[in-house]
Amino acid sequence: MVGIDGATDISASGTCYLVARELGTGNLDLAGLAIAGAVGDRQLFQTANAFILEEALKAGVVSIRKGLKVGDGNLAEVLAYSTEPFLDITGYPEKAAEFLNQLGLSGNIENLSAEDISKLASAVALKLVRQASPEAIEAVIGDIFLLNRELVHNVYDFISILNTCGKQKVYGLALALCLKDSTIVNEVLSLTKEHEKNLALDIRKNVEKIRKGENIWYINTVDALSTGSLATTVVRYLHPELPFICLNESEGIQKVSARGTRELVSKGLDLAFALREAAGAVGGSGGGHSVASGASIPLGSTEEFLSIADRIIGDQLRKNAGGKAK
Repeated sequence: MVGIDGATDISASGTCYLVARELGTGNLDLAGLAIAGAVGDRQLFQTANAFILEEALKAGVVSIRKGLKVGDGNLAEVLAYSTEPFLDITGYPEKAAEFLNQLGLSGNIENLSAEDISKLASAVALKLVRQASPEAIEAVIGDIFLLNRELVHNVYDFISILNTCGKQKVYGLALALCLKDSTIVNEVLSLTKEHEKNLALDIRKNVEKIRKGENIWYINTVDALSTGSLATTVVRYLHPELPFICLNESEGIQKVSARGTRELVSKGLDLAFALREAAGAVGGSGGGHSVASGASIPLGSTEEFLSIADRIIGDQLRKNAGGKAK
């Protein structure tokens, strides 16, 4: 309504922050939560997000360091069990250790020198350039936001904790972290470390089951740990040339997560429309953003849903390729 794109320019956290900001200048310390929301939603720091970031930097609420956009901790563990970035060594601790040995690196990532960070980032970039989308390299190398007023400073650790608490349905722990309850920090860090390890192994197992349609990549899963993480991983690091749709049967419901890239959106992709139409056609419901969307559909309607979504997405991409308006 005001020319700001909720898919790229401001998150729900950012919107809440702008309201809190108007309630009094004492609320500027909450800007770190807005930055975490934007990073967690993989947004761009332009328009509204740029305004929030500039204010946060000026107030010292947030600071920046350069490097690999991952959480802090032991290098081997971070690379073996982080799904951002998803590399050929992800899910394989012995391969991660061998990779680091070849680089002559060890210890905790936050303690690396600028030279070592550069060496690590270059080696990771070489792995990514072979298969990942262009925006994937941009997404994992560059500015790391440090949330100076939060209990967990590295923004990637912070959002990993919030995501884990959501997946594990321990919402109170996430809220306690945002309310700066220091008594729960060790608990949520341990919970997150275990969840991320399981998630990396789950994604590694599932990527072997991916299938290709005419205009999409897709997978059928049962009780996957995180369909959103799986979908994002595939479209960003494995098959960026087409959108990816993940269907997951859980608790008697068929849930759908779909992801694209900004490049595909520029070519006409609109996953919100595609999933809304395809889900509606089989008696379900769907929607979201052009680059990321979701749906719920009845059990047994998978093949019909995929066929309709595949056709709609193909029409979107062909229409734009033909030089017509989106």
